Amino acid sequence: MIIIGFWRQGAAVSFAAGWIWFFENFFSVANYMADARAQILPLVGGGEHDWFNIFLRWHALDYDTTIAAVVRVCAWTGMALTWGWLAWRVWRDKETFTGGSCPVAGKQGDPTLDP
Repeated sequence: MIIIGFWRQGAAVSFAAGWIWFFENFFSVANYMADARAQILPLVGGGEHDWFNIFLRWHALDYDTTIAAVVRVCAWTGMALTWGWLAWRVWRDKETFTGGSCPVAGKQGDPTLDP
């Protein structure tokens, strides 16, 4: 929801930071996915290991580390694409605007965030 708000405000840097934060969380999720069989990592709330139950229900418990690796690749890919998009925005805005002012951070109603 916050990312959508940044998009609507035209705040490119904040928009990108929201996506970086989103994809960074995939690493923590992947760690717990990979731990489904071993169950070595401590659980915050105690109780049963959620990923063990999910993968068991999906008949995918033997693939916990493989699925976790795919999630990590998604995290790296998403963050790389976000950084690439932000670099493109900075480059595009420098080409579009004169006088050395580059409104990448955006402002209310800034249409430069549109693709």
